[in-house]
Amino acid sequence: CCNSFRLQKCSIRCRHSASADYQNGSRQRLVILGTGWGSYSALRNVDKSKFDVIVVSPRNHFLFTPLLCSTTVGTLEFRSIIEPVREYGFRQSDHFHLAEATEVDFNLREVTCRSCLGSRASYQIGYDRLIIGVGALTNTFGVPGVNEHAFFLKEVSDARQIRERLIENTELAQQAWISPDERARLLHTVIVGGGPTGVEFGAELYDFARTDLARLYRHKAADVRVTLVESAQILASFDASLRNYAEKKIRARKNFDLRQGTVASVDAQGAALRHVTRAFGEVT
Repeated sequence: CCNSFRLQKCSIRCRHSASADYQNGSRQRLVILGTGWGSYSALRNVDKSKFDVIVVSPRNHFLFTPLLCSTTVGTLEFRSIIEPVREYGFRQSDHFHLAEATEVDFNLREVTCRSCLGSRASYQIGYDRLIIGVGALTNTFGVPGVNEHAFFLKEVSDARQIRERLIENTELAQQAWISPDERARLLHTVIVGGGPTGVEFGAELYDFARTDLARLYRHKAADVRVTLVESAQILASFDASLRNYAEKKIRARKNFDLRQGTVASVDAQGAALRHVTRAFGEVT
């Protein structure tokens, strides 16, 4: 049989099959794909006296994504929001595979993997039971230019790229040969999506500008602008009182703008918006 359930936004599917003989007594082989919320929870809680647990993932750590925003501006360091998966008692050191799962043969009970190391060789791993918790790609909604010109915020590598770009743009804005219009563009960050991540990142960036940048770049910190774009309401999944409180706090902040609208396209110079209103009701 196959049981399906959802845990912390990761799709988990368990495939049960007849036990194979792995010359390990009564233990079955459990293969877990991914190291996100669902897979990591399974790894921590599975009874390892009953299973030989093998994990396949291109990421050798669990990432506490709610705090990822804080690492982009240095409030937290990257190492403080990751947990190495090898801490959780693999019976053998080679039971963790730094690899991508490319195919599952449910009839043969085999997972085809492609190594993330060296020649990126492909190989198969057999299983008795299989947990698939590989997460999902960011939805760009087909907006032209997003993949080429926008940053995402799902991995530590994404946060590093954002931090590097913020520093690079701030330094570049100090140069005497930069025009006022170009300086304004360099110091302007547009965040698309008014969910918890977008609102939190906007707040972190605003505070970063008013503290660290104000100390290090005294003459330019006041020019830093943050725009948050959301098609409906910010924090839509939360209680109305919390949404209203967040909107009130954002409106009270100078150079932190709310725009209700959608993104039509993105290029190297910026984002084109449509159906735009200001501050969720005030038309621009």
